[in-house]
Amino acid sequence: ALDAGSRLSITGIETSHEGLRAEAGPLPEGDRCTGYRVHLTFGPELGEGGFHERVIVRTNSRRDPALAIDVVGAISREVVAVPDRLWFPRTDGTVTRSVFLHRRDGRPLEIRSIEDPTGLLAIEILPAGPSRVEVRVRLSGENPASGVRGSLLIRTDEIVAIPVTIAGADQ
Repeated sequence: ALDAGSRLSITGIETSHEGLRAEAGPLPEGDRCTGYRVHLTFGPELGEGGFHERVIVRTNSRRDPALAIDVVGAISREVVAVPDRLWFPRTDGTVTRSVFLHRRDGRPLEIRSIEDPTGLLAIEILPAGPSRVEVRVRLSGENPASGVRGSLLIRTDEIVAIPVTIAGADQ
């Protein structure tokens, strides 16, 4: 809100993440004060889980040319994955992790496909209830020579991306 009249204007807006979009416009007529409203849109690039991003509003003010707005929140989807990421330590044997998926609304959960971009994982799908599934992920064999990062893509009626980190033999 502005007390200084119409001399102040917004000259630009920047965001710290491509999945956070910001637009500014004047407050609607009829509001008790004049000023600007910043409208935020959250894109799919933010992914699921918590986030802490920043919006910088640039103005023509000499005293406060940049106003920082912290944006903190969490995005949740209909299909929930626990844990939301997998980590495989350096090991000489086989390591197994489980991801449990369930639907918030209790409807049956159907996994259509799972993509492993690393090519290093063996995947098994086990029913865990009508709206729950266990995805058992095993690191087959020894660790790669250097660390690997990727995302396990689990396709249900939506896509659930689980970040995967595999420690390399050099780590």
